[in-house]
Amino acid sequence: MSYIRVRPNNIVGAPDIRRGARFTRIGRDKLFFEAEFFKYAAAPQYLIRYWLQNNSPKWACSCPDFLFRRRGSETLCKHCQAAAHLSRGEITPFINAHMCIISENEYNLLAGIPIGAPLPLFGRGRFRIDISPEPGYISWNREWKCYTCGGPSGNVYIKNKQCKHIACYSQSLIDNRYQPFCTPVSRSVFNAAVTAQRNAGMAAWRRF
Repeated sequence: MSYIRVRPNNIVGAPDIRRGARFTRIGRDKLFFEAEFFKYAAAPQYLIRYWLQNNSPKWACSCPDFLFRRRGSETLCKHCQAAAHLSRGEITPFINAHMCIISENEYNLLAGIPIGAPLPLFGRGRFRIDISPEPGYISWNREWKCYTCGGPSGNVYIKNKQCKHIACYSQSLIDNRYQPFCTPVSRSVFNAAVTAQRNAGMAAWRRF
């Protein structure tokens, strides 16, 4: 079975991951997840969390489906369902490529930046972004590009929306907590790092 289908400028998720199930219990501990390029949709990354409230399971996801449909009915979106599969060890190639468990601190940092917002209109230079374990490489030259998330061209897969790396940089301009994650780099260092990340298969878009 093929879990990932690729079309020009289009990413399609795994149709076998269902949505609409009631909130499910996966343990007593709080858990936090990141879904990356789960589908070619509103944002490059979504954030999911799980916790117990009065001994009942609770879920939250930053995707539009959850915010506008699932939250009120306490049903799972596809990202929450995939997170439940991941936590139980029910791992498909798609889930392994696109889902990960993150710490509460990582979750809070990512939740504080404008992932999915329109790209900033202005910028400068080239940066290494270290808000996640795998760094991101972004640049501005009349338009924003992220070579970790956006594909070979730097922008084809982000759909003019801020990925977590560009969002981290834009937030750093107004919130100094994010400045340590943003390091300016020279053109030669930037190009070498982008090439090495791509060749190692560690760029997010290489997992499609």
